[in-house]
Amino acid sequence: RRKGWILLGAPIAALAFVFIPVAQSVLAVAVFLLITNFGMALFRSPTISWLGDLFQPNERSKANGVINLMGGVGGLLAYFAGGWLFDNLGRSAPFIAGSIAMLVALVVALIFVKEPRDNQVGGQHAGTAETKGVISNLKTVFNNPDKSGIYVLIGILFWFMAFNALETALSSFAVFTLGMKPGAASIYAGLVTVSFIIFSIPAGLLGSKIGRRNTILIGLTGLAPLLLLGYLFIQGTITFIVVLVAAGALWALVNVNSLPLVYDYGDERKIGAYTGLYYFSSQTAAILGPTLAGSLVDALGDQYRWVWLFSMVFMALAWLAMSRVKAKQPSMTVVQAAGN
Repeated sequence: RRKGWILLGAPIAALAFVFIPVAQSVLAVAVFLLITNFGMALFRSPTISWLGDLFQPNERSKANGVINLMGGVGGLLAYFAGGWLFDNLGRSAPFIAGSIAMLVALVVALIFVKEPRDNQVGGQHAGTAETKGVISNLKTVFNNPDKSGIYVLIGILFWFMAFNALETALSSFAVFTLGMKPGAASIYAGLVTVSFIIFSIPAGLLGSKIGRRNTILIGLTGLAPLLLLGYLFIQGTITFIVVLVAAGALWALVNVNSLPLVYDYGDERKIGAYTGLYYFSSQTAAILGPTLAGSLVDALGDQYRWVWLFSMVFMALAWLAMSRVKAKQPSMTVVQAAGN
């Protein structure tokens, strides 16, 4: 059910990505970027939907911890290997390597991932249930007497707004507020990612042990005051590093358990649809968070310290949304993985 989308989207993205560095105009670069993102959009949600297809509900947080670990390691490899390739083999080399890596991942997925014929809960209607659009699926969530699913999506919107805004502004904050050199600022800002990678698997284990809702609430309860402390007390390198490392660990508790939580309050027959809703909230936040935070910085005289307060407010709003989510144990649905 998912491999067709991957087989369609990955080659489109890989081919367009190769042409970005050789484009001869800004318009051409924009076109190739658009095609790349289109191709990736075709297969990203179906690929992540395998988390729901292939793992039982009580295993999904641990599995998502591994997914985030691998994604983080991949990001670091791209950062360091891409830089080396650029310096030694030219500007096209990182793009070619990225496309090759994407195609290798495509082959691995096609050969080694054994999709279930049908989820036991979903039965023969599972595919039909996922064909509706985002608006139709949102209506289904809103019409549910239990509004926990709505609050989960609102929480996801708020905490990704908070984190994306902060992540985007960290290097600028380090340079323009703390007076760091750009190179050092970039390295220090990356400590959030390193800390997140280290704590991603423990976060998944904790989510499986005490529940995803409780784990996320612990993360949000720590992040909101930590961001306030960042606004008030970061004055130099040491305090900056301490806050970033703590933020990465707490963010792992939230992020790793986010998508499995959506499945908990969704419908096993609509894994792909609820993955789409998750991305609808998170990608909307990726646009709104940095945009609103940037507008705030501009309005207040280019003072990047305000981004910490902005992120604290939205983390607190996310905590309020999650506090309205009713505690729920994920169902022990058996997911059959018998053949393609």
